[in-house]
Amino acid sequence: MTVELHCTVCSAPIASERVDARRQIATCGACGSLVDLAPQLGAADGAATSVEPTGGAGAPAVGAPRARQRPPVPLPRGMAIQRSAEGVVLTRRWLRAQHLVLLALLASLTAGLAWAWVARGFEAWMAVAALFAAAWNFLLAGSLVNATTIRVTADEIDVRHGPVPTPLSAATRLRVADVQQLFAAPFGGLFEVGARSRRCR
Repeated sequence: MTVELHCTVCSAPIASERVDARRQIATCGACGSLVDLAPQLGAADGAATSVEPTGGAGAPAVGAPRARQRPPVPLPRGMAIQRSAEGVVLTRRWLRAQHLVLLALLASLTAGLAWAWVARGFEAWMAVAALFAAAWNFLLAGSLVNATTIRVTADEIDVRHGPVPTPLSAATRLRVADVQQLFAAPFGGLFEVGARSRRCR
């Protein structure tokens, strides 16, 4: 039976070439949203093959939508997941190999600045260079020791960064009921995770 699939965000029909049948997901050609097709495909299968339960009260009908099972995926280096009855906690350290390279460069810059200050005396450009080095040292310190922690419960998603405060990242808290979609987008060699809120389109 042919099933007509629609985007859950804009209701536009989804072309077959945009469907990943194995993972039961698709990308909407109209709005670009990533769409979970499991409810639509499950409802179609249930309508076509559903029969009365045979396992007693509470047993699911044959053909009823089933939870999609995804194979386990290896975690990236520096990431950890903790699961409990309250929810899930994801932790990702910021430290990367390029931070160590920056540390060596900044150490060389700081040493050169200190030598010039002692050998030539204070000059105006040294103050600018010192502020530049101090700012980058502060940001690098955050990259060396900081981690991002995402706590997900049945009611909310809480994102925190620390322990060193940084202007590059802000804490965020969202109610689960306000989240329309979670998505990932390429960000350099990494991926940036974002959320589409029902309140802010």
